[in-house]
This record gives sequence, C-alpha cells and structure tokens, in this order.
Amino acid sequence: MSKGGKGGASASPSNVSACILKAEKLSNEVYASGTILANEEVQLHPELSGKIIQLIFRKEPTVSKGQLLVKINDADLQANYKKLQLQFSLADEN
Repeated sequence: MSKGGKGGASASPSNVSACILKAEKLSNEVYASGTILANEEVQLHPELSGKIIQLIFRKEPTVSKGQLLVKINDADLQANYKKLQLQFSLADEN
C-alpha cells in the first residue's frame, strides 16, 4: 500500500508544539531615560554684574512690575554713591 492511500494506518504522525500558560498581573509601567523640558521658562539678565547674596522671590505664579527678585552685593556701589554725595555737597558749598 502507498503512503498516499486511503488507509489511515500508514500515515506518519505530525509534530505538535504546546505551551502551558498561566495568568499574571500585567504591569502598565514604562521605564525610559530622557530629558524633561519645562513648559515655560524665564531668563534673568542683570543690569549689573556681581555676586548674588539673596534670592527674594517665592514660588508664586506671578511677579509684579518692579518687584525685587535678586539682591547682589552692592557694597562697593553704595560706598561710591556716598562718596559722590559728599563730593556734590562739598562742590555745592564752594
């Protein structure tokens, strides 16, 4: 009898692959590395350069016009201002 005949006894067995599955909780988290960018940003440019000695602003959403935000070391500017005031008063007396 040939292999392609009608008899089922002569057919060769087929290979079958199987996996056993079990239920598990699916984690819906994604871990990735990258850079976070702010939605808005502010750049502060001082009129004078110097060492910052105090940050005055708070975490408030708005800032008023003319509000002091940063204090720089102005001891040399204050001394120069007093010197010029004295020179002006001496020139005014003369």
